[in-house]
Amino acid sequence: MPGYTPLVVLPRYTALSGPSDFKTSAVRVSDYSNAIVNVWHSIPTGPAGMCRFTCQESTDGEEWTTCAGTTEDYDPGDETEGQMVAQLNKRWFRLQAKVQGTDVTVTCWAVGSLESR
Repeated sequence: MPGYTPLVVLPRYTALSGPSDFKTSAVRVSDYSNAIVNVWHSIPTGPAGMCRFTCQESTDGEEWTTCAGTTEDYDPGDETEGQMVAQLNKRWFRLQAKVQGTDVTVTCWAVGSLESR
């Protein structure tokens, strides 16, 4: 029976400002099979503001790919919590928050758990 380890990728409430691809620090996940990540973001300010999330994994910490079981640029919707279940097949895991728009600021968070192999 798998065990679960709490995971905080972006603490409540993290403000991201300006159009950019914000990437979290990498977490070593060799002992885990899945990352269950709940994400949320506020209504982005600024014209055409958007916030999208991507679970990424890497073998070497240099080349990153989208985790199996998830999609690139996931948007749960403004002020709506959504969940991604990322299958972990490589050594490192991180979350990318892609913020787009003019003069955009968004508040978000991402928390969950890691499932043991």
